[in-house]
Amino acid sequence: RECFFDNFLVNQEKTTAETRLHRPIAREVVLNCDKPWETRGIAYENFFYDAEIKKYRLYYLGREALTDSLRGEQIRVCYAESEDGIHFKKRKANPIFIRNRKNKFECDRLGGCQVLHTPDMGYLMFYIGYENINTARICVARSDDGITNWERCSLNPIVGPTVGEWDEDATYKPSAIWIPELGEWRVYYNGRRKHDEYIGFSRFNKR
Repeated sequence: RECFFDNFLVNQEKTTAETRLHRPIAREVVLNCDKPWETRGIAYENFFYDAEIKKYRLYYLGREALTDSLRGEQIRVCYAESEDGIHFKKRKANPIFIRNRKNKFECDRLGGCQVLHTPDMGYLMFYIGYENINTARICVARSDDGITNWERCSLNPIVGPTVGEWDEDATYKPSAIWIPELGEWRVYYNGRRKHDEYIGFSRFNKR
């Protein structure tokens, strides 16, 4: 199973196969920006089918414009759900997760998140916390129902910049997975050093 193909996998000197990017087919809009906390748009959608409630869960960022500057905005995590994966209904009590100004590592704003449903820990949200526009770290929170009463991990931030390394300025855009065969979490993420970005991962062997 390969998500990306290049000349290593498809050697055009030895086969008639060619790499081709198919154009997406436009369909209907599933979410509109129609709430006060979405005046600048919505972003970083993360959705999955939850067999426990037999619905599709959709988590996204609502961006509210406070000034004309891109830095003048507030970002919050919002929620919608659907029975068919096409027609989504936003939760009336949105947003479901906001920054904690008392936490240095997320006092400026929140960033993209990934929510996972686990059999023993409830719902986990891996999210980006911004100390300022240039400094970001990865944090995690949990909830019993995936919507309310999110509890931040006492170990936050779980992944942060390392001085002198490839991710010394920011760690963000998390994608986490539990690997039962190894008994560990892997959090893949983007790391930034000045203007260069890289992809790496961190390991955790605790649940």
